[in-house]
Amino acid sequence: MVFAASTSSFKYLEINSAFTDPGATATDANDGALQVSVDTGILDANKEGTYIMTYTATDAAGNSASVKRTVEVVWNVPAIIKESDVTAMDSGYYASTWFGPSYPQDANWLFHPGFGWVYVVGEDTSSLWIYDQVKGWFWTSRTMFPYIYVQNEAIWYYFFLSSSNPRYFWNSQTETWDEN
Repeated sequence: MVFAASTSSFKYLEINSAFTDPGATATDANDGALQVSVDTGILDANKEGTYIMTYTATDAAGNSASVKRTVEVVWNVPAIIKESDVTAMDSGYYASTWFGPSYPQDANWLFHPGFGWVYVVGEDTSSLWIYDQVKGWFWTSRTMFPYIYVQNEAIWYYFFLSSSNPRYFWNSQTETWDEN
């Protein structure tokens, strides 16, 4: 029995998207084309994760063969948005208990009312590098924020969350408020 199609390849599916099964075909030397059944019951397109779907074909003699396709359901937003204590708000915004409200654009960009547009890098919130157009790259984490470490200045700042324009940062080196 021979299976045809790329049934073993990875397929990425954006969370909450409809899954379109690309299908698979099987042929047998004696029986020709065989019907292929697929087990998609485990695939949850509304939950991030890796799912393995099994395609099985059986010939007239009762011989069967199976192949697997791996489908990874991904949510391409910064790690801040993926935390369990984040709640969805109106208009695509999400509220984090520690970072506040933000609007994710894609895998790395998000809009924060205090910072504006920032580029976020990090697999989880225990260590995040964030690029801000004024401060440049800074480091923070879930347990440190609103304290940020600005890399190019080698200075710790406290970001005053209630400000957006102008923004206020407490400079730990000069012990003064910086405005920008």
